[in-house]
Amino acid sequence: MVSPPRRTAHSLIETVQGHFFVVSSLSTRMDAMLLTIDNISGQIIFSGIQNMDLFPSESEALEYITSTLHLKIKTKTRACAILGCVNLANSLHLLLATKVRLDMTLLGLYPVYTILETQWVPILTRTHHHYPPPSKSELYQLKILKEFPFEGVHYYCENIDLTHPFPSSLTQPSKNKIEYEKDFCWNYWLRKPLEDQGLSEWCVVILQGMAVSKPSKNADFHIGYITRRSNVNPSTKSMCIGTTEFSNESECELFVWKPVGKSLEKGDSISWGSHVWRRGAVP
Repeated sequence: MVSPPRRTAHSLIETVQGHFFVVSSLSTRMDAMLLTIDNISGQIIFSGIQNMDLFPSESEALEYITSTLHLKIKTKTRACAILGCVNLANSLHLLLATKVRLDMTLLGLYPVYTILETQWVPILTRTHHHYPPPSKSELYQLKILKEFPFEGVHYYCENIDLTHPFPSSLTQPSKNKIEYEKDFCWNYWLRKPLEDQGLSEWCVVILQGMAVSKPSKNADFHIGYITRRSNVNPSTKSMCIGTTEFSNESECELFVWKPVGKSLEKGDSISWGSHVWRRGAVP
């Protein structure tokens, strides 16, 4: 099998002067990007200008912060993926996946990671001097959101779209926007602020369910299994009685694949097959 691409790494940088940056090295690119968190509006800014927020490596991006901008780094939080954010009147709350596990490499080419640990990072913005604080209702809703368990039951793939049966015609991301099925995206609302700013590439699409693959013990092939749960009426059956749509709907996909030839690294192709089925509670 071919070697998987480099793993994505994000570094949330806080400076002594109160500025915040995100240095990102994506698996889908070979450079490093410097995202600036505006300390007034809380928006995440990226223009794609070489040697200003686009650099050959993470170390050069950090050097730009310390040497060119003359800022001193206070803390650095490492993350495997950005899951989304919530921008309130006086603060930005960034959700990071700080620990993931590689549970599947689909067709030996596309790594799929299960989220194991997450961290909410609150960033106070200067708008709190000019706008009223969030209401009790907003703070309560944020509290409920932060209690939602993402760990262990959510996964993502940065290289292909898994919200549609493989191979999806929407596998490749379009310019500044990743096409996906919203019914299977469990961070749609969280990633919307980044998506609206053209930063969809930096925020993964997470699915609820499982994605695993194993080699066969007695033959030269692999078996993979994916389940994706719909976010439409995901409550228990008793709570969904009377709805006009299906509830607790899940889509399952079973894969079998093997290289045709000795090695994919020599340009050999892959022979594969899949079967898709869905189940759910009727209205």
